[in-house]
Amino acid sequence: MAFRLFKSKTEYSYMKDGIKDSTDYFLGGYVGIDLERVLLRIKRNELTVLAGVGFDGFSTMVTNTEDDNPDNDEGHSVNSINTNFGLGYRYFLKNNFYVALQGKYNIVNYNNQGGTNLSGNCITISFLVGGFGNGEKEIRLRDLRYIEEGSAINK
Repeated sequence: MAFRLFKSKTEYSYMKDGIKDSTDYFLGGYVGIDLERVLLRIKRNELTVLAGVGFDGFSTMVTNTEDDNPDNDEGHSVNSINTNFGLGYRYFLKNNFYVALQGKYNIVNYNNQGGTNLSGNCITISFLVGGFGNGEKEIRLRDLRYIEEGSAINK
């Protein structure tokens, strides 16, 4: 799951209820399944290959200029299936905690009927902070005195 926000570089137009309008507002998201496979591991560094598929979209916003009430504002969504692939780099700071940088090529076809042609694919660059572990496994290994209290399984 990913969220994207801020304004677009230039205004774009869209069609809603038969009326064409333009905006630079942008609030988007991605929900999908992404897979990652380690290609190379050297000490605390990993190089990975990535692939995924999901639902991608963003909302445009028309501000009602007749009053200051935001409840009267209307939204419009532009959506697409997103198939993506790329490379990633992960650096483990300690144990199973890491920072990562991923670059993906996204194959999308946003349907903006009647508005600006938004066809074409895009590149995304993501900075991630994450971690993983198996707490139950660590507890059982400590019970067996296989690992010491407070130590990590993966170093």
